[in-house]
Amino acid sequence: MKHKNHRALKADKQQLAADVGKRIVGELGARNVQEAFRHLKGWYRVALETKAAPCPQTTERQMDKRVELYVRRAAYGESFPANGTPFEIRDNEPSEGEIRAAVMEMSNGRCGGTSGIKSEQLKRWLRGAKKEE
Repeated sequence: MKHKNHRALKADKQQLAADVGKRIVGELGARNVQEAFRHLKGWYRVALETKAAPCPQTTERQMDKRVELYVRRAAYGESFPANGTPFEIRDNEPSEGEIRAAVMEMSNGRCGGTSGIKSEQLKRWLRGAKKEE
């Protein structure tokens, strides 16, 4: 029974790889490189059963960052109020220009979140709005 299950799992993995390969080739044929890469990334995430061990250099860098993060520092000083912040926080709603700049700085290729709106869609809408103006 164990060998039968192992063969069935191996056949499923091969079929998954073949299906993803066909999707990737189709996306590349349609010049959708980002979508092809997403398919590849998704397949790799599913196909990879064990997490790769981090290299020693990465571990050392992370350790150095954590040590720096939690090192004791002197307080802000006597002039700093006990319940305040060292900078001013604007609490008014953003201007239209700030919203436009923020939309154009959004990175592409992310999921839409709870609203389902992707950054590419917002950027397309903003370009259309600029054309109308």
